[in-house]
Formats: sequence, C-alpha cells, structure tokens
Amino acid sequence: MNWMGEFISQVLVDVPAGGYRTRTEKELEDHLECQRRALMDAGRTEAEAQAEALRLMGEPERLKKEYLAAWKRSLPGRLAALRLLLRAWVGGLAVMAGTHFLIYWVMGSVWQLATSLPGDPRKPWILLIRGTIGNWNNSLFWRHLLPFALALAAGALYMSRRLQTSRRPAVVISAALCVHWAYITAFNAWWSAIDNHHRPFWEAVSRYLIYNAWYHCFTFALCILLGGAFGRKREERHKLA
Repeated sequence: MNWMGEFISQVLVDVPAGGYRTRTEKELEDHLECQRRALMDAGRTEAEAQAEALRLMGEPERLKKEYLAAWKRSLPGRLAALRLLLRAWVGGLAVMAGTHFLIYWVMGSVWQLATSLPGDPRKPWILLIRGTIGNWNNSLFWRHLLPFALALAAGALYMSRRLQTSRRPAVVISAALCVHWAYITAFNAWWSAIDNHHRPFWEAVSRYLIYNAWYHCFTFALCILLGGAFGRKREERHKLA
C-alpha cells in the first residue's frame, strides 16, 4: 500500500464499504494528488511533497471522526443505523422473553422437586423445605415481580451494549421494555380470563387489571426507570468515546 492508500485507509477505517466510501476515497485521492503535484511544481522533492500534502490534509484522527459523522448523516449511514437499532431492539425483546422463560422453568423445576419429596413427619426439615418453596411459589414477589424485573434488567443490559448509533438509547430501551411489559400484562390478563371461565371474557380481564393495578403501575414505572438508567450509561460511554 502506498502513502496515499495508507492515509485514506486510516481516515476511513470506520466507514463501511459502499458507494459513499468509494466516492470519498476517490475525492481524497484526487485532492492528495493535486496537492502533491502543486508542491512538486513549486520545487519540493517527491518525499517532501508527499509529507506536506499529508500535513495540509490534517490530523487523521480528526478526519476519521468527521468522515464517520458525515457517513452517519448520509442515506446508507441512516439505513445501517436503523438496521443496528432494530437488531438491538428485537434482540432485547428476545433476551427478555428468554429470561422470563428460563426463570419460570427453574422455578417450576424446583417446585416439582419439592413436591416430590416424601412428606415424612419424622423428617421436619423436608416439610420445612416444602413449605418454604410453596410459600415462594405462591408469593407475588417471587412468582411475578422478581422474574419480571430480572427479565427487564437483562433486556436493558443487552440493548445498552448493542446500541451503537442511536442518539437516544434511553428512549429506545424504555420503548422495548414497555413493549415487553404490555405483552406480559396482556398475557396475564388473558390467562386470568381463561381461569375465570364462568365470567364474560372482558369482565374477567377488567377485574384482573383493576385488582392488579398497583403491580402493573409499579412495573411500568420500573420499565421507564431501567430504560433511563441503562440508556444514560450508554450515552455517557458514547460521549467519552
């Protein structure tokens, strides 16, 4: 690689291949060649002309940031940013759903294991274990709130690490958490209506939402808080970079 290609590669290292990069490489080559020829016509040697042309172009680190910012403002850059954004958003939803499933699977396995223990009154520690796990299984905190909070935290952490080009990661993370919240709320309301089959469907749903309003309000607020917290951390890292 010659002196010109090495400089251009250093400047455009963060710009993906495509039409924008091809045009920019040609423009930089033409500009450097014009500078070199002008300097040689002024009496400089070829080595001096090359070094002076590079100096006149500016610091590579500064140019790298400028060309990357220009690429992000272009249509290919915006489309690439949108793809990364959607990938992080969908991935975050998948992580939350998978975390939810995993926690419920573990809790169900522990509950089945506890119920399979023999209820021998001569072994009170077995009864204590069964009773403790049964209380956990019936507790709102262990059965609903804790799995939901852990799923939200896992999704927020995943998206905060995956978001690379979003200028408002807090909004994006909060939106994904709220979508997951809406899905879980709708699923639980539907399941409650199925259990209360003696009531009309919409009446059962409305009764479930009314009786659990405080829980859903709290978890919705948790979505906003986690989205803002993880999003701000991502913004701070982006600014430092």
